[in-house]
Amino acid sequence: RNATVSVIINIILSVTLSNVMGIGGLALASSISAMVTTILLLISLRKKIGKLGFSYIVITFIKVLISSILMYIVMKYTYSFILDYGSNFILESRKFIAFNLVVSVIFGVSTYLVLVLVFRVKEVKSIFDVILSKVKNII
Repeated sequence: RNATVSVIINIILSVTLSNVMGIGGLALASSISAMVTTILLLISLRKKIGKLGFSYIVITFIKVLISSILMYIVMKYTYSFILDYGSNFILESRKFIAFNLVVSVIFGVSTYLVLVLVFRVKEVKSIFDVILSKVKNII
């Protein structure tokens, strides 16, 4: 039943949105159809097994979303700052652009990791614990 609903929604949206948006409409129609299917499957799963812990999932999602947004802001401003500061140098240099990108990514990833640890996202803590135990076994 869920698959049938998904296919019908995808066909209707594909025809409608492709006339308005072209090929981008097809991609959007597929994405919307996939989201609807996911929601329908979650509802079916909940009926079969009971509670799925949606509140925990939503809280974790919000923590990760906030961390991701702040990471984006840090990366954007770091990139812009280095670009502005480095305007005295040769901007066309591939090495300068690569350096700027690497520094921005390092700052962004560091920000993200610190924030998910501060927000106490359990899954990230579990990943860190596994990595630390592997490193300790190597040493």
